[in-house]
Amino acid sequence: MLFQIRENEILLLIEQFLKSQKLLGSLRHLEQESHVVLGNLSEEAQFLRDLVMDGEWGNVLEYLNPLRDNPAYKQVRLMIEKQRYLELLATERGSYDAGQVMKSFVCVGGHVSHTT
Repeated sequence: MLFQIRENEILLLIEQFLKSQKLLGSLRHLEQESHVVLGNLSEEAQFLRDLVMDGEWGNVLEYLNPLRDNPAYKQVRLMIEKQRYLELLATERGSYDAGQVMKSFVCVGGHVSHTT
């Protein structure tokens, strides 16, 4: 048991170093492989973080859907769609898909509304 505690401490130190060096991809892979996560997150927050880090934007929006009546939801939704758009632009076929993402959103008077 003592060895396990020391091992986790070493992993946390490595994760802190990776974060400080902005090696976030390496940090993410180490967290996934070791199951040792930098920071103290609840299970729900960790689940959401994993979805975001894996780029599962549809699942992120589905997970956050119960919060749609929260005033901050529209801003969070816009940030998610912006990231989704930028990631689609980076892919080979992405410009068409990115256009579809942008067409589904209309910005009117500072408010973002989703159109279908």
